[in-house]
Amino acid sequence: MHSSLAFTAVKLIGAVYLIGLGIWTWRSAALNAAPVPYRQRRPKGADSVYAQALLANVLNPKAAAI
Repeated sequence: MHSSLAFTAVKLIGAVYLIGLGIWTWRSAALNAAPVPYRQRRPKGADSVYAQALLANVLNPKAAAI
């Protein structure tokens, strides 16, 4: 019973994350209509990349199953 509730919670959190990611991507694409040349783009910081990777791994149900 508890694992069923936990799995449902993980699925819902993952769905909210994916919807939020889609909205964020859609809005950022609308704001950045003019493409920026590759050399002028600012690289992402190590903290941002680490946070994204950690969030993706925590919300991945396959990673939790192992």
